[in-house]
Amino acid sequence: FLFALQFLPLVGSDRYLSIAYFFGLAVTTVYLGGRQEVIDAPEKVTKQNALYAPVGASLAIGGLYFLLKNGLDPTSLYAVGVTIFGALCISDIGVPLLRNLFPSVDF
Repeated sequence: FLFALQFLPLVGSDRYLSIAYFFGLAVTTVYLGGRQEVIDAPEKVTKQNALYAPVGASLAIGGLYFLLKNGLDPTSLYAVGVTIFGALCISDIGVPLLRNLFPSVDF
């Protein structure tokens, strides 16, 4: 159903088709998420975690305020972080592939 639903925007851009697309995608995703098999025991929110959540949120908002106040663009810092993380992930995946392609070279 989800695969067929992906082609709905290609049929047209009518308001009703858009509503059907997003509603169908949302309902199906929630349904499949609720039907998934649980492998591990669910984690409980402890009182200490609940008390530290506002502190973490305040630090994050304060950090963004500090960046904006000092003229640093958070989107460029995010782009740099994502680029570094992506390069690390590709290098982690790429080494075994290169070892299979070039067995005589030591990576």
